[in-house]
Amino acid sequence: MNKQTIFLIVLITIITSCTNQTNNNSDKKETSKHNLFLKETQDSISFKLDKRTTNYSACMYFFKDSDNTNYLAYLNEPSREILFFNIDSLKLSHRVPLDKEGTNATGWVRGFHIISKDSIIVTVVRNPVFFLINSKGNVINKYGYNKTADGKNVFAFTARSFLNSPLVILSGKLYGKQNIFDAFNPDFDKVPQSSIAFEFDIKNNSVKLLPIYFPTNYWDEGKKPMFFSRTFGGGSFVWSFNYDHNLYKYSPSGKLLKVSNAKSKYIEEFVALSKNLKGLRYFVTTPRYREIIYDKYRKVYYRFAYAGIELKKDDKVESLFKYPKQFSIITLDSDLNIIDEILLAPNTYNINGWFVSPKGLYISTDHINNPSLNEDKLTFRLFKLSK
Repeated sequence: MNKQTIFLIVLITIITSCTNQTNNNSDKKETSKHNLFLKETQDSISFKLDKRTTNYSACMYFFKDSDNTNYLAYLNEPSREILFFNIDSLKLSHRVPLDKEGTNATGWVRGFHIISKDSIIVTVVRNPVFFLINSKGNVINKYGYNKTADGKNVFAFTARSFLNSPLVILSGKLYGKQNIFDAFNPDFDKVPQSSIAFEFDIKNNSVKLLPIYFPTNYWDEGKKPMFFSRTFGGGSFVWSFNYDHNLYKYSPSGKLLKVSNAKSKYIEEFVALSKNLKGLRYFVTTPRYREIIYDKYRKVYYRFAYAGIELKKDDKVESLFKYPKQFSIITLDSDLNIIDEILLAPNTYNINGWFVSPKGLYISTDHINNPSLNEDKLTFRLFKLSK
């Protein structure tokens, strides 16, 4: 038995173990939608940053090690590394380098999934390959998933918290999504027949597309960008399309289980793209949904919603796009019933920085217009479900 075969067996064992732990978490008591509501607390945490680390990232996830140490795994893209911040000590634990060249080159990493501190799957831009690396950044294995057995193309997937779409591992299979359209001007005739999800079998080194598609009525009120977010919890996937009030629950095999109206009270209607309204100006001024997030510790979902703003003469569009002025969070129970919706303070929170931990939902306060901003720190405020 060669080393590659032995490693594959070990990896599948680790992945199956992680899956079982996830399933065990689903046995906890379900949060009541009638008496617990998401509230901002006065508790916050901060991590000191060095000069090579940015306080803005498109990928960060909570991770609990086998020794029960809590970490925030954080992609520091400019320096090509994943940082592990120890949440208990509020100090940087270690760095995982992401080589650009050489035998351990991974390409342009935009996302990751932590199996253990020494087993990390990274996902890259424009390259349908999963790279398995260790804590030193050494590439242990590569898994290509560019074509199905019947010759259909599968496009590169980036597992990241921005427009939340984590890599999900179930029984030795990896589940991802794919953005296969020109987001602003896709071929509408192909949209209903184009799958946006896939399943990769590690053991068989095979990939297949799943029967999950854009809603057929997505463009009924005019053309809108084709972006979406999806999460996993309670044995099923939930999909949130940016310009659709509904949430869609699917089984891992791609069977549609439920469609639920999860409309924000701050969004009345969507605005179609036009010659006079496009690009960054469109995103800043028009409403849309953002992340859908599952909180496995409390069995609830969080849906971020952005209502859009009216631009003033001196407003900087690029800055407002990167740091939306204000957003709301819809909390839903495990059946996708709305519990509540809260509107966060303007110019305070960075919608792109968040993570879920056993304590609650942490949201970054590193908004560029926050008077308390300290660029030498990474700071998060805690939001908790309470009466």
